[in-house]
Amino acid sequence: MKYFLAIIGLFIVLSCSREVFTDPFDFFWHKMDEKYVYFEEKGIDWDAVYSTYKPRAATANDEELLQIFQEIIDLLKDGHVSVSTPDTVILYDWRDTNNIMYLDYTAYLYFPIQDHIMGFYDVTQLTNNIIYIYFNSFEPSFDTEQFREIISHYSFSKGIILDIRGNIGGNEDNVYRFASCFFTGTRTVLYKRTKSDRSHNAFSGYIPINVTGCGVFDEFLPIVLLIESGTYSGGTLFSAILKTLPHVVLAGMPTGGGGARRYDYTMPNGWTMSCSQQATYDVHYRSLELGVAPHYKIPTTKEDAAAIGPTNRHKLTEFAYQYLNNR
Repeated sequence: MKYFLAIIGLFIVLSCSREVFTDPFDFFWHKMDEKYVYFEEKGIDWDAVYSTYKPRAATANDEELLQIFQEIIDLLKDGHVSVSTPDTVILYDWRDTNNIMYLDYTAYLYFPIQDHIMGFYDVTQLTNNIIYIYFNSFEPSFDTEQFREIISHYSFSKGIILDIRGNIGGNEDNVYRFASCFFTGTRTVLYKRTKSDRSHNAFSGYIPINVTGCGVFDEFLPIVLLIESGTYSGGTLFSAILKTLPHVVLAGMPTGGGGARRYDYTMPNGWTMSCSQQATYDVHYRSLELGVAPHYKIPTTKEDAAAIGPTNRHKLTEFAYQYLNNR
Protein backbone atom coordinates (compact mmCIF):
# COMPACT_ATOMS: atom_id res chain seq x y z
CA MET A 1 0.00 0.00 0.00
CA LYS A 2 2.84 2.41 0.85
CA TYR A 3 4.47 1.57 -2.49
CA PHE A 4 1.19 2.30 -4.29
CA LEU A 5 0.81 5.66 -2.52
CA ALA A 6 4.40 6.56 -3.38
CA ILE A 7 3.73 5.89 -7.05
CA ILE A 8 0.58 8.03 -6.92
CA GLY A 9 2.53 10.83 -5.23
CA LEU A 10 5.26 10.71 -7.84
CA PHE A 11 2.65 10.82 -10.61
CA ILE A 12 1.08 13.92 -9.06
CA VAL A 13 4.46 15.67 -8.75
CA LEU A 14 5.39 14.89 -12.35
CA SER A 15 1.98 15.96 -13.60
CA CYS A 16 2.29 19.30 -11.82
CA SER A 17 5.79 19.87 -13.12
CA ARG A 18 4.77 19.23 -16.70
CA GLU A 19 2.07 21.81 -17.21
CA VAL A 20 0.47 21.77 -20.62
CA PHE A 21 -0.23 25.18 -22.14
CA THR A 22 -2.69 25.38 -25.01
CA ASP A 23 -2.42 29.13 -25.42
CA PRO A 24 0.57 30.13 -27.64
CA PHE A 25 1.42 33.19 -25.54
CA ASP A 26 1.45 31.20 -22.31
CA PHE A 27 3.48 28.44 -23.98
CA PHE A 28 6.08 30.96 -25.19
CA TRP A 29 6.30 32.78 -21.87
CA HIS A 30 6.61 29.63 -19.75
CA LYS A 31 9.10 27.94 -22.08
CA MET A 32 11.28 31.04 -21.99
CA ASP A 33 10.86 31.30 -18.22
CA GLU A 34 12.11 27.74 -17.85
CA LYS A 35 14.90 27.67 -20.46
CA TYR A 36 16.19 31.16 -21.35
CA VAL A 37 19.70 31.90 -20.05
CA TYR A 38 20.07 35.70 -20.25
CA PHE A 39 17.32 37.23 -18.08
CA GLU A 40 19.72 38.10 -15.27
CA GLU A 41 22.53 39.25 -17.55
CA LYS A 42 20.21 41.58 -19.47
CA GLY A 43 18.21 42.78 -16.47
CA ILE A 44 14.87 41.55 -17.88
CA ASP A 45 11.92 41.35 -15.45
CA TRP A 46 10.15 38.44 -17.12
CA ASP A 47 7.18 38.51 -14.74
CA ALA A 48 6.61 42.16 -15.66
CA VAL A 49 6.66 41.17 -19.33
CA TYR A 50 3.83 38.72 -18.65
CA SER A 51 1.80 41.31 -16.74
CA THR A 52 2.25 43.85 -19.53
CA TYR A 53 1.47 41.68 -22.54
CA LYS A 54 -0.88 38.94 -21.33
CA PRO A 55 -4.01 41.16 -21.33
CA ARG A 56 -3.35 42.13 -24.97
CA ALA A 57 -2.52 38.57 -25.97
CA ALA A 58 -5.77 37.25 -24.46
CA THR A 59 -7.88 39.00 -27.12
CA ALA A 60 -5.33 39.19 -29.97
CA ASN A 61 -5.78 37.74 -33.42
CA ASP A 62 -2.80 36.12 -35.16
CA GLU A 63 -1.49 39.36 -36.64
CA GLU A 64 -1.76 41.16 -33.31
CA LEU A 65 -0.14 38.25 -31.47
CA LEU A 66 2.84 38.33 -33.82
CA GLN A 67 3.22 42.05 -33.10
CA ILE A 68 3.23 41.27 -29.37
CA PHE A 69 5.94 38.66 -29.87
CA GLN A 70 7.96 41.16 -31.91
CA GLU A 71 7.82 43.70 -29.08
CA ILE A 72 8.89 41.10 -26.51
CA ILE A 73 11.72 39.76 -28.65
CA ASP A 74 12.95 43.31 -29.27
CA LEU A 75 13.14 43.77 -25.48
CA LEU A 76 15.38 40.72 -25.23
CA LYS A 77 17.72 41.93 -28.00
CA ASP A 78 18.57 38.33 -28.88
CA GLY A 79 18.72 37.13 -32.48
CA HIS A 80 18.38 33.51 -31.32
CA VAL A 81 14.87 34.07 -29.97
CA SER A 82 12.19 33.92 -32.65
CA VAL A 83 8.62 32.98 -33.48
CA SER A 84 7.93 31.53 -36.92
CA THR A 85 4.78 30.90 -38.89
CA PRO A 86 4.64 29.34 -42.36
CA ASP A 87 4.80 32.87 -43.79
CA THR A 88 6.62 35.03 -41.22
CA VAL A 89 9.66 34.98 -38.97
CA ILE A 90 9.63 37.32 -35.97
CA LEU A 91 13.12 38.01 -34.64
CA TYR A 92 15.45 40.76 -33.43
CA ASP A 93 17.77 42.41 -35.95
CA TRP A 94 21.07 42.64 -34.08
CA ARG A 95 23.01 44.37 -36.84
CA ASP A 96 24.23 47.95 -36.64
CA THR A 97 23.29 49.08 -40.13
CA ASN A 98 25.70 52.01 -39.94
CA ASN A 99 28.59 49.55 -40.01
CA ILE A 100 27.41 47.00 -42.56
CA MET A 101 28.72 47.24 -46.08
CA TYR A 102 25.95 46.52 -48.54
CA LEU A 103 28.42 45.64 -51.23
CA ASP A 104 29.76 42.46 -52.78
CA TYR A 105 33.01 41.83 -50.94
CA THR A 106 34.87 41.15 -54.21
CA ALA A 107 34.63 44.87 -54.92
CA TYR A 108 36.85 45.49 -51.92
CA LEU A 109 39.80 43.81 -53.53
CA TYR A 110 40.19 44.32 -57.27
CA PHE A 111 41.71 40.85 -57.54
CA PRO A 112 40.09 37.83 -59.18
CA ILE A 113 38.65 35.21 -56.85
CA GLN A 114 40.79 32.15 -57.48
CA ASP A 115 39.05 29.46 -55.40
CA HIS A 116 35.33 29.54 -54.67
CA ILE A 117 34.46 26.56 -52.48
CA MET A 118 30.83 25.48 -52.38
CA GLY A 119 29.71 29.08 -52.01
CA PHE A 120 30.84 29.48 -48.41
CA TYR A 121 34.50 30.43 -48.58
CA ASP A 122 36.79 32.06 -51.11
CA VAL A 123 40.57 32.29 -51.29
CA THR A 124 42.38 35.05 -53.18
CA GLN A 125 46.10 35.59 -53.69
CA LEU A 126 47.10 39.17 -52.99
CA THR A 127 50.47 40.74 -53.68
CA ASN A 128 53.48 40.50 -51.34
CA ASN A 129 52.71 36.95 -50.16
CA ILE A 130 49.39 37.80 -48.50
CA ILE A 131 46.15 35.90 -49.03
CA TYR A 132 42.56 36.95 -48.44
CA ILE A 133 40.03 34.36 -47.23
CA TYR A 134 36.34 35.21 -47.08
CA PHE A 135 34.34 32.75 -44.96
CA ASN A 136 30.65 33.59 -45.08
CA SER A 137 28.95 30.64 -43.33
CA PHE A 138 29.59 27.80 -40.93
CA GLU A 139 26.53 25.91 -42.15
CA PRO A 140 28.05 23.68 -44.88
CA SER A 141 30.29 20.85 -43.73
CA PHE A 142 33.92 21.98 -43.52
CA ASP A 143 36.67 19.56 -44.57
CA THR A 144 40.01 20.51 -43.00
CA GLU A 145 42.06 18.29 -45.30
CA GLN A 146 40.41 19.68 -48.43
CA PHE A 147 41.13 23.15 -47.09
CA ARG A 148 44.76 22.22 -46.38
CA GLU A 149 45.20 21.01 -49.97
CA ILE A 150 43.65 24.18 -51.45
CA ILE A 151 45.75 26.48 -49.26
CA SER A 152 48.95 24.68 -50.28
CA HIS A 153 48.74 26.34 -53.72
CA TYR A 154 49.01 29.86 -52.28
CA SER A 155 51.83 32.03 -50.99
CA PHE A 156 51.15 33.66 -47.61
CA SER A 157 54.41 34.04 -45.73
CA LYS A 158 53.45 37.65 -44.85
CA GLY A 159 50.07 36.68 -43.45
CA ILE A 160 46.34 36.22 -43.96
CA ILE A 161 43.39 38.58 -44.14
CA LEU A 162 40.50 36.49 -42.82
CA ASP A 163 37.10 38.10 -43.41
CA ILE A 164 34.01 36.85 -41.56
CA ARG A 165 31.89 40.00 -41.88
CA GLY A 166 28.32 38.93 -42.48
CA ASN A 167 28.93 35.39 -41.19
CA ILE A 168 25.91 34.64 -38.98
CA GLY A 169 27.02 31.17 -37.95
CA GLY A 170 25.64 27.74 -38.79
CA ASN A 171 26.85 24.38 -37.54
CA GLU A 172 28.84 24.80 -34.32
CA ASP A 173 31.04 21.80 -35.14
CA ASN A 174 32.22 23.59 -38.28
CA VAL A 175 33.25 26.58 -36.15
CA TYR A 176 35.59 24.33 -34.19
CA ARG A 177 36.86 22.55 -37.32
CA PHE A 178 37.82 25.81 -39.00
CA ALA A 179 39.30 27.25 -35.80
CA SER A 180 41.45 24.11 -35.44
CA CYS A 181 43.30 25.11 -38.62
CA PHE A 182 45.04 27.95 -36.75
CA PHE A 183 46.75 26.08 -33.90
CA THR A 184 48.13 22.70 -32.85
CA GLY A 185 47.63 20.61 -29.74
CA THR A 186 44.49 20.39 -27.64
CA ARG A 187 43.26 23.53 -25.92
CA THR A 188 40.20 24.85 -24.15
CA VAL A 189 38.71 27.37 -26.57
CA LEU A 190 35.43 28.29 -24.85
CA TYR A 191 33.20 27.42 -21.91
CA LYS A 192 29.47 26.70 -21.79
CA ARG A 193 26.84 26.67 -19.05
CA THR A 194 23.32 25.24 -19.03
CA LYS A 195 20.32 25.85 -16.77
CA SER A 196 20.23 23.56 -13.73
CA ASP A 197 16.60 24.35 -12.80
CA ARG A 198 13.84 26.85 -13.60
CA SER A 199 15.34 29.67 -11.55
CA HIS A 200 16.70 32.40 -13.84
CA ASN A 201 20.14 32.40 -12.25
CA ALA A 202 20.53 28.65 -11.70
CA PHE A 203 23.36 27.33 -13.89
CA SER A 204 25.68 24.41 -14.10
CA GLY A 205 29.39 24.99 -13.62
CA TYR A 206 31.55 26.15 -16.51
CA ILE A 207 32.01 23.23 -18.88
CA PRO A 208 35.15 23.48 -21.06
CA ILE A 209 34.93 23.08 -24.84
CA ASN A 210 38.20 21.49 -25.95
CA VAL A 211 39.42 21.43 -29.54
CA THR A 212 42.45 19.67 -31.02
CA GLY A 213 44.25 21.79 -33.59
CA CYS A 214 45.25 20.37 -36.96
CA GLY A 215 47.82 23.08 -37.77
CA VAL A 216 46.95 23.98 -41.34
CA PHE A 217 48.74 27.28 -40.69
CA ASP A 218 51.93 27.97 -38.76
CA GLU A 219 51.09 29.20 -35.27
CA PHE A 220 53.27 32.29 -35.71
CA LEU A 221 51.72 33.38 -39.03
CA PRO A 222 50.21 36.89 -38.67
CA ILE A 223 46.45 37.00 -39.24
CA VAL A 224 44.01 39.91 -39.32
CA LEU A 225 40.41 38.84 -38.67
CA LEU A 226 37.79 41.27 -40.05
CA ILE A 227 34.55 41.46 -38.03
CA GLU A 228 31.47 43.68 -37.66
CA SER A 229 27.98 43.59 -36.16
CA GLY A 230 26.77 41.23 -38.89
CA THR A 231 29.23 38.65 -37.53
CA TYR A 232 26.91 36.65 -35.30
CA SER A 233 26.38 33.39 -33.43
CA GLY A 234 29.02 30.98 -34.78
CA GLY A 235 30.86 34.00 -36.15
CA THR A 236 31.09 35.38 -32.62
CA LEU A 237 32.30 32.03 -31.23
CA PHE A 238 34.99 31.84 -33.92
CA SER A 239 36.08 35.43 -33.18
CA ALA A 240 36.40 34.65 -29.47
CA ILE A 241 38.52 31.58 -30.18
CA LEU A 242 40.90 33.32 -32.56
CA LYS A 243 41.23 36.32 -30.25
CA THR A 244 43.04 34.06 -27.77
CA LEU A 245 45.79 33.32 -30.32
CA PRO A 246 48.81 35.65 -30.00
CA HIS A 247 49.38 35.90 -33.77
CA VAL A 248 45.81 37.07 -34.52
CA VAL A 249 44.42 40.59 -34.32
CA LEU A 250 40.76 41.52 -34.82
CA ALA A 251 39.82 44.64 -36.78
CA GLY A 252 36.50 46.29 -37.56
CA MET A 253 33.59 46.65 -35.15
CA PRO A 254 32.33 44.40 -32.32
CA THR A 255 30.51 41.28 -33.43
CA GLY A 256 26.75 41.13 -33.00
CA GLY A 257 26.84 38.55 -30.20
CA GLY A 258 24.57 35.53 -30.25
CA GLY A 259 26.57 33.60 -27.68
CA ALA A 260 24.02 30.86 -26.96
CA ARG A 261 22.95 27.63 -28.57
CA ARG A 262 19.40 27.87 -29.88
CA TYR A 263 16.70 25.24 -29.41
CA ASP A 264 13.37 25.07 -31.26
CA TYR A 265 9.91 24.17 -29.94
CA THR A 266 6.53 23.67 -31.58
CA MET A 267 3.86 25.93 -30.13
CA PRO A 268 0.23 24.80 -29.55
CA ASN A 269 -1.04 26.64 -32.65
CA GLY A 270 1.57 25.04 -34.93
CA TRP A 271 4.00 27.97 -34.94
CA THR A 272 7.64 27.45 -33.97
CA MET A 273 9.59 29.33 -31.33
CA SER A 274 13.32 29.31 -30.66
CA CYS A 275 15.08 29.97 -27.37
CA SER A 276 18.67 30.63 -26.26
CA GLN A 277 19.30 28.02 -23.58
CA GLN A 278 23.01 27.20 -23.46
CA ALA A 279 25.25 30.18 -22.72
CA THR A 280 28.80 30.36 -24.08
CA TYR A 281 31.80 32.17 -22.61
CA ASP A 282 35.34 32.95 -23.72
CA VAL A 283 38.40 31.52 -21.97
CA HIS A 284 38.26 34.41 -19.48
CA TYR A 285 34.66 33.46 -18.55
CA ARG A 286 33.18 36.50 -20.28
CA SER A 287 29.74 36.05 -21.80
CA LEU A 288 29.66 36.16 -25.60
CA GLU A 289 26.04 37.28 -25.81
CA LEU A 290 27.00 40.91 -26.38
CA GLY A 291 29.76 40.15 -28.86
CA VAL A 292 33.54 40.21 -29.21
CA ALA A 293 35.42 43.50 -29.41
CA PRO A 294 38.18 44.05 -31.99
CA HIS A 295 41.74 45.04 -31.15
CA TYR A 296 41.46 47.80 -33.76
CA LYS A 297 38.07 49.51 -33.89
CA ILE A 298 37.46 50.73 -37.45
CA PRO A 299 33.88 51.80 -38.23
CA THR A 300 32.76 51.77 -41.84
CA THR A 301 29.88 53.54 -43.54
CA LYS A 302 27.99 53.45 -46.80
CA GLU A 303 29.99 56.50 -47.82
CA ASP A 304 33.14 54.39 -47.49
CA ALA A 305 31.64 51.90 -49.91
CA ALA A 306 30.74 54.64 -52.37
CA ALA A 307 34.36 55.84 -52.35
CA ILE A 308 35.75 52.50 -53.51
CA GLY A 309 37.30 52.66 -56.95
CA PRO A 310 40.13 51.21 -59.06
CA THR A 311 42.76 52.90 -56.88
CA ASN A 312 40.85 53.07 -53.59
CA ARG A 313 40.19 49.85 -51.70
CA HIS A 314 37.77 49.47 -48.82
CA LYS A 315 39.45 51.01 -45.76
CA LEU A 316 39.12 47.98 -43.48
CA THR A 317 40.61 45.63 -46.06
CA GLU A 318 43.34 48.18 -46.76
CA PHE A 319 44.11 48.44 -43.03
CA ALA A 320 44.54 44.68 -42.84
CA TYR A 321 46.73 44.60 -45.94
CA GLN A 322 49.00 47.37 -44.70
CA TYR A 323 49.18 45.87 -41.21
CA LEU A 324 50.53 42.61 -42.65
CA ASN A 325 52.67 44.19 -45.36
CA ASN A 326 54.49 46.50 -42.91
CA ARG A 327 55.39 43.80 -40.38
